This record gives sequence, C-alpha cells and structure tokens, in this order.
Amino acid sequence: MNHAANIIQKACAALQQGDQDTSRALIQEHYPFRNLGNSGRSYSPTVCTQIFIHDGFIDRYSVGGAACLPRRPEASGESPT
Repeated sequence: MNHAANIIQKACAALQQGDQDTSRALIQEHYPFRNLGNSGRSYSPTVCTQIFIHDGFIDRYSVGGAACLPRRPEASGESPT
C-alpha cells in the first residue's frame, strides 16, 4: 500500500475508534490546507455576447432586468456614419 493510502487508512481507523483528534492531526500533518486563491475568470467579448444571447438578454449581474445592446447601423442595413 502506498504512503498516501496508508495515512488515509490510519485516519479512518482513528475515526472509527472515536479518536477525532488523532485523525485530525494525521490529516493536518500530511495533507495541510493550501489556499490556492481565486484566479478569476476572463471572457472575450464574443463569449460574453454568446452568453448574453443564451440568457435571453437578461443581465443577471446587475438589476436582473432586460438589457439593450446598442444598435449597429450595418446590422439594420444602414450605412455607418
């Protein structure tokens, strides 16, 4: 049995015997918590628009109401000025 599985087995055995302190100590010693932080998300304007269309033009991150995109003249057949 490998080392990691052995530690988990010992921690589980301690829990089965009602010894939470020993189990906690084993886990904290061999598997310490490491906060990885939040790297955040980054979306391109194209992906944002696709999500916006999929959601039915509802802006769920502000007031939750319907939002309007600015009209593009070339989309309606008009020439841009």
